[in-house]
Amino acid sequence: LLRLFDKINTKAPKKKLDKVNKENDIGLKNNFLSSIEICILDKAEGMMMQNWGN
Repeated sequence: LLRLFDKINTKAPKKKLDKVNKENDIGLKNNFLSSIEICILDKAEGMMMQNWGN
């Protein structure tokens, strides 16, 4: 779990990531994978916040 949070901390901000994807226009597959990655990170962040709240 801590490794996942280390990855979150080293990620570029979402807006910057979206901008890079659009500028590079690598292709639908890579953009789709990036979207999944963002969703996973959002879920992990949300779970972490919930745990801190308890």
